[in-house]
Amino acid sequence: MVVDVEELLRLSDLLDRFSDVDPTELSPGAVHRTLIGLHDVAARLQAITLRYAAVWEGSGVWSDDGSRSPAHRLARETNSAPASCRRITRLARQLESMPAVAESLSSGRINMDHIALLVGANTTKRRALFQRDELQLLSFCEELTLHEANVAVEYWKCRADAAVDPDGEEPALEDRTATWGPGVGDEVTLTATFDPVGGAVFTEAVERIEHELSVADRNDPDSTRSHGQRRLDALVELARRAMAMPDGASKPRVLVTVAVGDESFRRLCELSNGQIVAPGMLVPYATEIDVNTIIFDGPFHAIGASPQRTFTGALRRAIEIRDRSCQHPFGDHDPINRCDVDHIIPKAEGGITCQCNGELLARRRNRNVRLRNITAADLTVDHDDPVIAATRRRIDDLVRSREARERRCRIAVDAAHVPR
Repeated sequence: MVVDVEELLRLSDLLDRFSDVDPTELSPGAVHRTLIGLHDVAARLQAITLRYAAVWEGSGVWSDDGSRSPAHRLARETNSAPASCRRITRLARQLESMPAVAESLSSGRINMDHIALLVGANTTKRRALFQRDELQLLSFCEELTLHEANVAVEYWKCRADAAVDPDGEEPALEDRTATWGPGVGDEVTLTATFDPVGGAVFTEAVERIEHELSVADRNDPDSTRSHGQRRLDALVELARRAMAMPDGASKPRVLVTVAVGDESFRRLCELSNGQIVAPGMLVPYATEIDVNTIIFDGPFHAIGASPQRTFTGALRRAIEIRDRSCQHPFGDHDPINRCDVDHIIPKAEGGITCQCNGELLARRRNRNVRLRNITAADLTVDHDDPVIAATRRRIDDLVRSREARERRCRIAVDAAHVPR
């Protein structure tokens, strides 16, 4: 097929038809379907653009007017920023070394967010291993959610780095820095760059105080603080508490949990905020960390039951390490530090406090009855559309998997109630 100007004009006319439609006159379901469809079409257009950009750059036609680089020619012709055009030409070159990934992008099975993830893994140091495992890495992106694919690719990167350099590199702490000074007026500006572990410690402390202030604001009808203002007030409160701490007081220590028996944890560390780091990043904190160990003989091994109403101690940590993010079918993969450990079968309905009957749920969802109990039937989009029907089937599958888990928990509950 030869694409000429008339083909592009027909495509432009089709886009004009969508531009002429007033979304406010459509039903919510139609707006939903169109938005999802346009997003998918945009991803495919980006894939086609990259294919053409690779051939265009290779042909050298971009230099016939004396342009200093392909990005500068493209930027001038399209009235775009050179930086954004440079990203297009760079991705086009990188996709040439990832044929399976390029084909998947062209067919619409993955999008540009997946490309950014895979390109980040396909570095010069890992190139040979990436070519060996390209299909496996691509399957992560095609079959998992973007969050799950990101975790899987990060695990692969850590393993690949360990295979290339078994001794590992020294933790890159030299980039950490903090600066502050006067702004335009009398305000003070603050800029900081943390190492991953230090950043997790800092953000956890600030978010705990910010949560306290958020609760206070909800109980104060006169409060008008924005989220950003409340976060800044949390920083100030953190400084006040630090200055009020008596000399010689014991400082909180970093808790590191080591899971034994799960292959994925042998050379990998995942912080409570979901960030994956190499174990060497913990070395600078070696004198400030406490380590506890949880033994797994399978992903759902129950370590025992407890008469307590809430999950605490080693039982809570075991569930946190097993799940690592919110388990609700409609969850946004909130990490451990934003989750509660919740009973799948409520305590009031006979649920026991054991690993089999616990799961991580985002606090905002766990503490809101409507959000915690929402199902596919609660969706408000049109139910007769085939795209929505397919989406509902996937959601129903997720809900059924949760129900199956609940049935396993009820079996455990019944077993726990059998007289010994």
